[in-house]
Amino acid sequence: MTKLIPFICSILLLTACQGGEEDVTFSNTSSIKNGIKTYRHSEDGKPTSLDPIKAATQYSSLVVANVFDTLYTYKYLKRPYELKPNLAVAMPEVSEDGLTYTISLKPGVKFHPHPAFGTESGTRAVVAEDFIYSLKRSFDPNNRASGAWLWQGKIKGLDDWKAMGSNYDEPVSGLTAIDDHRLKIQLTQPYPQLTYTLAMGFSAITPREVVEALGQEFGSKPIGSGPFILETFDSEVAYFKKNTDFRKEPLDVYAEGYDDDIHGHTGIKDLDGQSPPFIDQLEIHFVKESTSRWNSFTKGNEIQYTTVPKDKQNSVI
Repeated sequence: MTKLIPFICSILLLTACQGGEEDVTFSNTSSIKNGIKTYRHSEDGKPTSLDPIKAATQYSSLVVANVFDTLYTYKYLKRPYELKPNLAVAMPEVSEDGLTYTISLKPGVKFHPHPAFGTESGTRAVVAEDFIYSLKRSFDPNNRASGAWLWQGKIKGLDDWKAMGSNYDEPVSGLTAIDDHRLKIQLTQPYPQLTYTLAMGFSAITPREVVEALGQEFGSKPIGSGPFILETFDSEVAYFKKNTDFRKEPLDVYAEGYDDDIHGHTGIKDLDGQSPPFIDQLEIHFVKESTSRWNSFTKGNEIQYTTVPKDKQNSVI
């Protein structure tokens, strides 16, 4: 669900369900001040790292989904959920034996600006080699990554690359950049779940120049190509601004699975034809205590998404 935030964060959403200790949730519209639209989200825990290869918790994944791109994502209004291209142009071309995947990337997608790129514009385009580098990072023992199990023993040469010392300048036989915008993945055995792994935060695309320039700091100062740019982050809150260079792709709510009988009350239909991100600023507040989150929510000018403490559920509903 983490990638849904840039999709719905500017609309009115009111949902309620019962059954758990704190499983009733409420969300208000984003606020507008001086023409700037801001959405303030809250979570009951904080990220341990904002590096995609270490995004093993919902709190880290939430940030990663807003800062980085993956090749694929989901149509979140569809039931059951259905994959769709994100940074990829289309779904993969798969060989008859199920061992070779060819994926085309959208041209012209730019990373967020950073001095490490050393370019006049402060950024550069995302290319197929960036995906290969990003996947290698999960197999570098020095990184202590959390998601290598997804591809372990599945991609030709990747485990051998690790065993031979994880030299990023050495190729992996099963990962080939045909050109800047075409990628070939060769498997050791059929792995139908591969495309689903390429929608996970662990596979998010990272720029080598910035990772190497920042070192361990990349985990708190991430640079990706997603809809939001992280401005500041600490144990209490993460502040993001809109990525004004984010690719312009008008939303088709019907292609996403919109059903007026199911979703009509949410206001999502109003976003049809608009291009994300739909807000100017995003804040994610990390507030452990449910009572504190509720008090902030009920003030009306602070956080706009929260769970309801159990002792207040009956009166609220």
